[in-house]
Amino acid sequence: MKTIDLEDLVLQYKKDKSEKLLNDILLKMEPLIKYWCQTQCYLPWEREDLLQVARIAVVGALDRFDPEKEIRFKTYAYRTVTGKILNYYRDYTWRVSIPRKYRELSTNITKVEGEFYQRTGQPPSVKEIASTLGLSEVEVEKVLEAKRASKATSLSEQLEKEDNKTEIMQFLGKEDVNLQSIEAKQDVANALNKLEEMQKKVIYMRFYEDLTQSKVAQLLGVSQMQVSRLERMALGELKKSLS
Repeated sequence: MKTIDLEDLVLQYKKDKSEKLLNDILLKMEPLIKYWCQTQCYLPWEREDLLQVARIAVVGALDRFDPEKEIRFKTYAYRTVTGKILNYYRDYTWRVSIPRKYRELSTNITKVEGEFYQRTGQPPSVKEIASTLGLSEVEVEKVLEAKRASKATSLSEQLEKEDNKTEIMQFLGKEDVNLQSIEAKQDVANALNKLEEMQKKVIYMRFYEDLTQSKVAQLLGVSQMQVSRLERMALGELKKSLS
Protein backbone atom coordinates (compact mmCIF):
# COMPACT_ATOMS: atom_id res chain seq x y z
CA MET A 1 0.00 0.00 0.00
CA LYS A 2 1.39 3.38 -1.03
CA THR A 3 2.27 5.72 1.82
CA ILE A 4 0.66 9.14 1.53
CA ASP A 5 3.05 12.07 1.76
CA LEU A 6 2.63 14.50 4.68
CA GLU A 7 2.02 17.46 2.39
CA ASP A 8 -0.71 15.53 0.54
CA LEU A 9 -2.32 14.65 3.86
CA VAL A 10 -2.36 18.30 4.83
CA LEU A 11 -4.00 19.27 1.55
CA GLN A 12 -6.66 16.61 2.11
CA TYR A 13 -7.22 17.83 5.67
CA LYS A 14 -7.75 21.43 4.53
CA LYS A 15 -10.61 20.13 2.38
CA ASP A 16 -11.97 17.56 4.83
CA LYS A 17 -11.09 18.23 8.49
CA SER A 18 -11.67 14.70 9.72
CA GLU A 19 -10.26 13.39 12.98
CA LYS A 20 -8.59 10.51 11.14
CA LEU A 21 -6.66 12.84 8.85
CA LEU A 22 -5.64 14.96 11.84
CA ASN A 23 -4.33 11.89 13.69
CA ASP A 24 -2.45 10.72 10.58
CA ILE A 25 -0.79 14.12 10.23
CA LEU A 26 0.19 14.22 13.91
CA LEU A 27 1.63 10.68 13.66
CA LYS A 28 3.76 11.71 10.70
CA MET A 29 4.82 14.91 12.47
CA GLU A 30 5.68 13.19 15.78
CA PRO A 31 9.31 12.28 14.86
CA LEU A 32 9.91 15.84 13.71
CA ILE A 33 8.25 17.26 16.83
CA LYS A 34 10.51 15.15 19.03
CA TYR A 35 13.56 16.19 17.05
CA TRP A 36 12.68 19.89 17.20
CA CYS A 37 12.10 19.68 20.97
CA GLN A 38 15.27 17.68 21.52
CA THR A 39 17.36 20.41 19.89
CA GLN A 40 15.83 23.10 22.12
CA CYS A 41 15.13 21.32 25.40
CA TYR A 42 17.75 22.24 27.99
CA LEU A 43 16.20 20.63 31.08
CA PRO A 44 15.21 16.92 31.03
CA TRP A 45 12.19 17.36 33.30
CA GLU A 46 10.71 19.93 30.93
CA ARG A 47 10.83 17.62 27.88
CA GLU A 48 7.24 16.39 28.21
CA ASP A 49 5.94 19.93 28.68
CA LEU A 50 7.84 21.02 25.61
CA LEU A 51 6.46 18.14 23.54
CA GLN A 52 2.91 19.13 24.47
CA VAL A 53 3.61 22.75 23.57
CA ALA A 54 4.97 21.62 20.19
CA ARG A 55 2.04 19.28 19.47
CA ILE A 56 -0.49 22.00 20.22
CA ALA A 57 1.52 24.39 18.05
CA VAL A 58 1.35 21.92 15.14
CA VAL A 59 -2.45 21.68 15.48
CA GLY A 60 -2.67 25.48 15.51
CA ALA A 61 -0.35 25.71 12.52
CA LEU A 62 -2.52 23.22 10.65
CA ASP A 63 -5.62 25.36 11.20
CA ARG A 64 -3.88 28.53 10.01
CA PHE A 65 -1.97 26.96 7.14
CA ASP A 66 -2.85 28.32 3.68
CA PRO A 67 -1.75 26.02 0.80
CA GLU A 68 -2.19 28.85 -1.70
CA LYS A 69 0.83 30.65 -0.26
CA GLU A 70 3.05 27.95 -1.79
CA ILE A 71 4.99 27.06 1.34
CA ARG A 72 5.47 23.52 2.60
CA PHE A 73 3.49 22.73 5.74
CA LYS A 74 6.57 21.19 7.35
CA THR A 75 8.39 24.52 6.99
CA TYR A 76 5.42 26.52 8.25
CA ALA A 77 4.94 24.19 11.23
CA TYR A 78 8.63 24.42 12.14
CA ARG A 79 8.43 28.21 12.35
CA THR A 80 5.28 28.00 14.48
CA VAL A 81 6.70 25.36 16.83
CA THR A 82 9.99 27.23 17.24
CA GLY A 83 8.11 30.42 18.15
CA LYS A 84 5.93 28.59 20.68
CA ILE A 85 8.95 26.94 22.29
CA LEU A 86 10.68 30.31 22.65
CA ASN A 87 7.52 31.73 24.21
CA TYR A 88 7.37 28.75 26.55
CA TYR A 89 10.89 29.34 27.82
CA ARG A 90 10.18 33.05 28.18
CA ASP A 91 6.85 32.72 29.97
CA TYR A 92 6.57 29.38 31.74
CA THR A 93 9.94 28.04 32.83
CA TRP A 94 10.44 28.03 36.59
CA ARG A 95 12.17 31.16 37.89
CA VAL A 96 11.81 30.44 41.62
CA SER A 97 12.21 27.35 43.78
CA ILE A 98 9.01 25.28 43.82
CA PRO A 99 8.48 21.98 45.74
CA ARG A 100 9.30 18.98 43.56
CA LYS A 101 5.82 17.55 44.10
CA TYR A 102 4.28 20.61 42.43
CA ARG A 103 6.82 20.51 39.58
CA GLU A 104 5.96 16.88 38.82
CA LEU A 105 2.21 17.47 39.05
CA SER A 106 2.60 20.53 36.85
CA THR A 107 4.09 18.33 34.11
CA ASN A 108 1.12 15.94 34.39
CA ILE A 109 -1.35 18.82 34.28
CA THR A 110 0.33 20.29 31.19
CA LYS A 111 0.06 16.89 29.50
CA VAL A 112 -3.65 16.66 30.33
CA GLU A 113 -4.20 20.20 29.06
CA GLY A 114 -2.49 19.37 25.78
CA GLU A 115 -4.43 16.15 25.23
CA PHE A 116 -7.72 17.81 26.16
CA TYR A 117 -7.03 20.70 23.81
CA GLN A 118 -6.26 18.32 20.94
CA ARG A 119 -9.57 16.51 21.49
CA THR A 120 -11.85 19.51 22.08
CA GLY A 121 -9.98 22.60 20.91
CA GLN A 122 -10.51 24.15 24.36
CA PRO A 123 -8.51 24.14 27.62
CA PRO A 124 -9.85 21.87 30.39
CA SER A 125 -11.41 23.19 33.59
CA VAL A 126 -9.88 22.57 37.02
CA LYS A 127 -12.60 19.98 37.64
CA GLU A 128 -11.78 18.12 34.43
CA ILE A 129 -8.05 18.11 35.22
CA ALA A 130 -8.69 16.85 38.75
CA SER A 131 -10.97 14.08 37.46
CA THR A 132 -8.43 12.93 34.86
CA LEU A 133 -5.48 12.82 37.28
CA GLY A 134 -7.41 11.53 40.28
CA LEU A 135 -6.62 14.66 42.29
CA SER A 136 -8.81 16.98 44.29
CA GLU A 137 -9.67 20.36 42.80
CA VAL A 138 -7.84 21.99 45.71
CA GLU A 139 -4.63 20.13 44.81
CA VAL A 140 -4.92 21.18 41.17
CA GLU A 141 -5.51 24.80 42.21
CA LYS A 142 -2.39 24.71 44.42
CA VAL A 143 -0.24 23.38 41.58
CA LEU A 144 -1.60 25.98 39.14
CA GLU A 145 -1.03 28.72 41.70
CA ALA A 146 2.55 27.53 42.25
CA LYS A 147 3.11 27.57 38.51
CA ARG A 148 1.71 31.10 38.24
CA ALA A 149 3.88 32.24 41.14
CA SER A 150 6.96 30.91 39.40
CA LYS A 151 6.31 32.89 36.24
CA ALA A 152 8.48 35.96 35.71
CA THR A 153 6.38 38.80 34.37
CA SER A 154 7.77 41.41 32.04
CA LEU A 155 7.58 44.98 33.32
CA SER A 156 6.20 45.94 29.92
CA GLU A 157 3.34 43.45 30.19
CA GLN A 158 -0.01 45.16 29.80
CA LEU A 159 -2.81 44.92 32.34
CA GLU A 160 -6.42 45.29 31.28
CA LYS A 161 -7.95 48.21 33.14
CA GLU A 162 -11.47 49.14 32.15
CA ASP A 163 -11.28 50.35 28.53
CA ASN A 164 -7.52 50.78 28.27
CA LYS A 165 -4.28 48.90 28.86
CA THR A 166 -1.70 49.84 31.44
CA GLU A 167 1.86 48.54 31.73
CA ILE A 168 3.08 47.19 35.08
CA MET A 169 6.01 49.60 34.82
CA GLN A 170 3.60 52.50 35.40
CA PHE A 171 2.88 51.26 38.93
CA LEU A 172 6.54 51.11 39.94
CA GLY A 173 8.31 53.99 41.62
CA LYS A 174 11.32 55.50 39.95
CA GLU A 175 14.06 57.94 40.88
CA ASP A 176 13.07 61.59 40.67
CA VAL A 177 15.77 63.22 38.60
CA ASN A 178 14.95 66.57 40.21
CA LEU A 179 16.06 65.35 43.65
CA GLN A 180 19.72 65.48 42.67
CA SER A 181 19.41 69.10 41.55
CA ILE A 182 17.52 70.45 44.59
CA GLU A 183 20.67 71.21 46.56
CA ALA A 184 22.35 72.85 43.57
CA LYS A 185 19.26 74.97 42.91
CA GLN A 186 19.19 76.10 46.53
CA ASP A 187 22.86 77.09 46.35
CA VAL A 188 22.18 79.18 43.24
CA ALA A 189 19.16 80.83 44.90
CA ASN A 190 21.28 81.78 47.94
CA ALA A 191 24.02 83.18 45.70
CA LEU A 192 21.49 85.23 43.70
CA ASN A 193 20.11 86.76 46.90
CA LYS A 194 23.56 88.24 47.60
CA LEU A 195 23.56 90.23 44.36
CA GLU A 196 22.55 93.87 44.05
CA GLU A 197 19.03 94.50 42.74
CA MET A 198 20.12 95.63 39.26
CA GLN A 199 22.44 92.63 38.96
CA LYS A 200 19.55 90.28 39.85
CA LYS A 201 17.35 91.87 37.18
CA VAL A 202 20.05 91.55 34.53
CA ILE A 203 20.72 87.88 35.39
CA TYR A 204 17.01 87.08 35.41
CA MET A 205 16.31 88.74 32.05
CA ARG A 206 19.43 87.33 30.39
CA PHE A 207 19.34 83.72 31.60
CA TYR A 208 15.72 83.06 32.62
CA GLU A 209 13.87 85.10 30.00
CA ASP A 210 16.68 84.61 27.44
CA LEU A 211 16.70 88.26 26.33
CA THR A 212 19.56 89.95 24.45
CA GLN A 213 21.71 92.58 26.16
CA SER A 214 20.23 95.30 23.98
CA LYS A 215 16.67 94.27 24.92
CA VAL A 216 17.59 94.19 28.62
CA ALA A 217 19.15 97.65 28.28
CA GLN A 218 15.95 98.93 26.66
CA LEU A 219 13.73 97.49 29.42
CA LEU A 220 15.93 98.81 32.24
CA GLY A 221 16.51 102.20 30.62
CA VAL A 222 20.30 101.86 30.61
CA SER A 223 22.98 101.41 27.94
CA GLN A 224 24.01 98.03 26.59
CA MET A 225 27.49 98.68 27.93
CA GLN A 226 26.09 99.04 31.45
CA VAL A 227 24.13 95.80 31.05
CA SER A 228 27.31 94.03 29.91
CA ARG A 229 29.22 95.36 32.94
CA LEU A 230 26.41 94.41 35.39
CA GLU A 231 26.20 90.91 33.88
CA ARG A 232 29.96 90.40 34.13
CA MET A 233 30.06 91.56 37.75
CA ALA A 234 27.05 89.43 38.69
CA LEU A 235 28.52 86.29 37.13
CA GLY A 236 31.77 86.93 38.94
CA GLU A 237 29.93 87.19 42.28
CA LEU A 238 27.93 84.01 41.58
CA LYS A 239 31.08 82.09 40.66
CA LYS A 240 32.75 83.24 43.89
CA SER A 241 29.73 82.26 46.00
CA LEU A 242 29.33 78.83 44.40
CA SER A 243 32.99 77.83 44.40
